[in-house]
Parts: sequence; structure tokens; C-alpha cells
Amino acid sequence: MTDFPLYSKIAFLIAYMIFSIGLIIRLGTKDPGSRAFSLALWAGGLWVVSRALFHGIDNPDIATEINKMSFFLGNIIGVLIFRFAYIFPNNKKVPEYLTTILVFSLALLIPFFLNESIAVGRVFDVGGIQRWGWEQGPWLPLHDLHFIGLIIISVTYLYFKIRNYSPEFQKNFFITLGIVILGFTPPIIVTNILPRFFNVFSYDWISSLSMVGWVSTLSYVVIKYNQMNTKTVATELLVLAAMGLLFLNIFI
Repeated sequence: MTDFPLYSKIAFLIAYMIFSIGLIIRLGTKDPGSRAFSLALWAGGLWVVSRALFHGIDNPDIATEINKMSFFLGNIIGVLIFRFAYIFPNNKKVPEYLTTILVFSLALLIPFFLNESIAVGRVFDVGGIQRWGWEQGPWLPLHDLHFIGLIIISVTYLYFKIRNYSPEFQKNFFITLGIVILGFTPPIIVTNILPRFFNVFSYDWISSLSMVGWVSTLSYVVIKYNQMNTKTVATELLVLAAMGLLFLNIFI
């Protein structure tokens, strides 16, 4: 059985926190926009799990497949954030043609991740705490174009929609959005930019750990600004915190 390093175990706990926030949002409101946001959070949690597994697995074949899955999860996150941007805050339903386009865009990327010579290739040992580096195919920039393109479109679209709302609403929303963007910035740097342009893999292991700050802050923002029943949410948080301690005791 694989003995996961401490930083992978911490990453599992961070993923648990992300799943918990998504669950609290899901339970605390029936608003379609907020629920769309919870789906994006859960996808982010799966990404953190994939990075934790990637850094903890000894088998290079399994690590290669997990790494490819991790990159594809990034594209799924981009689609779900775009879906949230379309729905929020006026609960506008995503038309079927747009859903088809988004799903089709993901389907087109699948062959690029299945073939190791096209986008994300096999892993290799780089030594140290990082353990794995990975070969990068010529078509890997398609992953970046899809993910970053959807994020830019989503943020721009949200900006022009939100600016028509009250100043207080704008403040609360952009605080939340800023926290999420800042949270994903370090992983983009250490998992995409440094390996791609500088062939530096040494810092990828901190990609999921760097998210602990924004996860904690987002927990506070969700309770304070999401117009939920605070007592109910606080009770749920206490239960989830107790489960988290049990989780921590098991893995650490």
C-alpha cells in the first residue's frame, strides 16, 4: 500500500474542505447560480485529490494516467466556471446549444490526453520531494487555450453583468471571485507555466497546498455573504469540522 507523504495527506484534507464548502452551498440555497458554483468547487476538489495522488503514487504508469486526468479536470473546471458565469446572478438557464458546444469541446480534448505523444506524456523521476516530472507534447497548449480562454470569458462576462447591481452586491461578489482567482493562480504557475516554459517541476507539489488560504477565506465569505441561514450553516460546519478531525486522525 502506498505510504503517502505528509503534503499529499494535507492536500486530501484541503480537498475535503473544498467539498465541504460546496456541500454547504448546495444545502444552504436552491439558487441555481450558487449551485452551479458548488459544482465548480467540487471539480476543483477533485483536481486537488488528483494532484495529491499524483505526488504520492510510486508507480510511474499510474502516475502518468493520474497526471493526464488532472490536466483534463482543469478543462472541466473551466467549463463549469463558464456555466456558473452564464447562470449567475439572474439564474439565466444555459441554452441547450451552448451546453452541447461546451460538452463537445471537452470531448474533442479527450484524444489529446489519451495519446501520450500529443499533450501530456509519461512521467519521469526528478528526485526530491516533487518525485515526478512529465513529458509535454506539442498540442498541450490546447489545454491552456481552452481553460484560460473560458476563464477570461467568464470573468469578463460576469463583470459586465454584475456592474449593474448594487454596490454592496458587487463588493461581496468580487471579493468571492477574487479569492477564487487568487487561489488558482499558484497552481497555474507551478503546474503549467514553470514546467512548460522553464522545464521546472520542483514546485508542482505545492500546487494543492497553496489553496488552503483561499479555502479558509472562502468558508468565511460563504457564511457571511451568501444570504443563508447562518445558524444552520454554522451547525453544518461544526459537523463537517468534526468529520475533518476524524479524517485527519486516520490519514496523519
